[in-house]
Amino acid sequence: MNMREEGGLIVIEIENKKKGSGSKNPGKAFEKDFYDSIPENVFAYRMKDDSLGFANVKNPCDFILYKIPNLYLLELKSHKGKSIPFGALQLNQVESLYQYSTIDGVKAGFVFNFRDVNETYFVNA
Repeated sequence: MNMREEGGLIVIEIENKKKGSGSKNPGKAFEKDFYDSIPENVFAYRMKDDSLGFANVKNPCDFILYKIPNLYLLELKSHKGKSIPFGALQLNQVESLYQYSTIDGVKAGFVFNFRDVNETYFVNA
């Protein structure tokens, strides 16, 4: 993974090392490709994923990354089509990531993967 800033935007390049990454769930395959693309010199923590909401677990994001001088809080979304429906975003994630993004040195937002066009974008919370 290569992260850089261009004109106020954070550009994240993800290398798909294996076609489909062996998962039948395209969202999980995208998360695995993302994780596998993180350089060794970047601290990465994958939050426990409780997609069914047991025990009322509501994580603000999927990944916490740290590379001097920034902490990155990223929620990954992979979607078939050319847009992400608002229903795919959880209100607690939008609100928490926005709050965290107001702290100096914290970059928080969403990484949207559009499978039909094979494009991925970072959007600040």
